Amino acid sequence: DSYYALGELAGKKRKFREKIPVPVQTQSELRSRGYNTVLKRVTGCEPKLRDYSKNTPFPDVSSLREDIELILDNAVVRRDFDELSVSPTLFTRSANSFSRGD
Repeated sequence: DSYYALGELAGKKRKFREKIPVPVQTQSELRSRGYNTVLKRVTGCEPKLRDYSKNTPFPDVSSLREDIELILDNAVVRRDFDELSVSPTLFTRSANSFSRGD
């Protein structure tokens, strides 16, 4: 269900299909201690890496409220919130606070 819910959301908004930007320094730290290090050791080649740091910031505060409302409008997401006993209102308030920089 969750897979299809995410697919539905991705179909509604292009931003939900994009890669999440990660600062170059964080990319380097993560890559140096994980899969890419093993791959380099096994193959002897440096993996071709992409820089996603220039993508739209995540979360994009200019559309955060709209994004959250779209996410919460999805039946599967709402069901999952109910099962976790997480209030969508609390989630929305947190997003609003984040957008204001609180």
